[in-house]
Amino acid sequence: MENIKESYLKRVEKYTSEVSRLKRRSTFFVFGKITFFMAFLFSIYSAYPRFTLSGIFLMVLTLAIYLFVYWLDVRCMSHIEHIRRKRAVCLDEISYLEGNFSIFNDGSDYIDITHEYSYDLDLFGPDSLFARINAVLPGEERGYLPTDLPISSMSVKASSSVVMRWRS
Repeated sequence: MENIKESYLKRVEKYTSEVSRLKRRSTFFVFGKITFFMAFLFSIYSAYPRFTLSGIFLMVLTLAIYLFVYWLDVRCMSHIEHIRRKRAVCLDEISYLEGNFSIFNDGSDYIDITHEYSYDLDLFGPDSLFARINAVLPGEERGYLPTDLPISSMSVKASSSVVMRWRS
């Protein structure tokens, strides 16, 4: 388990350095966007009295370069966001390995105080079964657990369809 934790720590360090490197690159893109936008405005200003072919070519060229640098910046920012999400997942996994489930939804919203077994079984709340299962389920499947659990006394045969759905 320590090897897994060390692996996640190395990934967090790698992702952190990669984000800082990409942020520096994005700073250059911001300066490039400002520069080429100002060049585009200048080309409009200089070509305004008489629109010659060279003036129009310069306007189109500076606009094209500006749009290209803008596209590079957007791509860089989306890559930064992707790496930040990967880093957050690694930090969540480190917390999970340390036994800290507080970062995951504990299902307290689904506690039914009128149900007869609400407080007998530790299904929802801190350190519950829901919190542990919720830690390993992907995003959209997390909502299945509270809806699939039997609210009243169900037969085993009726609840087996729930288990089969989770298996697939």
